Amino acid sequence: MPVSQVKRTLPPELERIIGRALEKEREARYPSAIDMLADLRRVRDGAGSGRRAAMRLIWTAVVAMVVLLAALAGWLYLRSDQTIH
Repeated sequence: MPVSQVKRTLPPELERIIGRALEKEREARYPSAIDMLADLRRVRDGAGSGRRAAMRLIWTAVVAMVVLLAALAGWLYLRSDQTIH
């Protein structure tokens, strides 16, 4: 039974990790706990989630645009102040 049938809100990345850890065949399971931990950390940090990565990219772009607009506004203000005097 897939884990998602028990816990419907489980992210697909986490379901994949759990499924791999519970594989019957030894060769299909994680070779070590460190390998499994690395995958779990990727999910936690959002690297495994396309949605999280997309949101992080969007927020980075928004912050960059705000900084650029603030710099442009400052430059225009200083430029207009110099032309008045």
